[in-house]
Formats: sequence, structure tokens, C-alpha cells
Amino acid sequence: MSMKVLFRGLLAAALIVGSLWRLEQSPHSQTTSAIAAYRSGDWETAVSLFGQAAEAETSQGQEIQAQKNLALAALQAGELEMATAAAAAVAASGRLEDLAWHDFFLGNLAWKRSLGAEVEAHGPVPPAGALELALLAHEC
Repeated sequence: MSMKVLFRGLLAAALIVGSLWRLEQSPHSQTTSAIAAYRSGDWETAVSLFGQAAEAETSQGQEIQAQKNLALAALQAGELEMATAAAAAVAASGRLEDLAWHDFFLGNLAWKRSLGAEVEAHGPVPPAGALELALLAHEC
């Protein structure tokens, strides 16, 4: 009977370790899939997977990296508000390198916004003030 109890205990321990390992690997597999989607130009999938990975991360360093990835993918997808929010989460760490990354990213974000305003300003019937908005966005 003690062999049976020992076997059950070992089986339970193996199942617990396996479950914990799968939980730990989940954000990494999402990140790997998100990187593949990003590289192939599937921005929406990359945004979704990076967002899931950011929510699943437990350590601050991994969460910051996930937020950086999310910000970059959201920028490519044209989800500028999501990109802004993810960049703000990076800056919230207060670390100097994260603040520098945040500032550099804001420059890229301003450039993306200015391109949108420029396209609108050069449309067939631009709305009033569109050119001024485009010029203002270039100055940010």
C-alpha cells in the first residue's frame, strides 16, 4: 500500500510541475507567435497576442518588454491610442532606459499622426484646419 501512495504522490507532483511549467510558458509562446505575426505584417494578430502576453506577465521586467512590444505593434496597426497607453505603461516604471525609450517612441507616434494628418490635408476636399493640424503634428 505504501508503494501505491508513493506512486500517487509522485504522479500528483509531476502533474503540478507540468501545470506550472505550462502556465509559465504561456506568455512566452504568445510572444513567439506575436513576433512571427509582427514580422509577417499581421499587425492585428500581433497586437492581440502582445496584449495577452502583457496581461499574463508577472515580473515587472517582462511586463515592460511586453508593453514595448504591444506599443510597437499597435503603432503599426494604426491603433494610436493603444500605442500611447502601452508607452505610458513603459514610462511608469520610472527607469531611465524606459523613459528614454518612451520619449523616442513618442517621436515615432507623432510622426505617424502627422502622416495621417498630411494625407487628410491633401485629400480632394480637406476639412478646415487640416493643413494646420498636419504642420502642427510635424512640429511635435
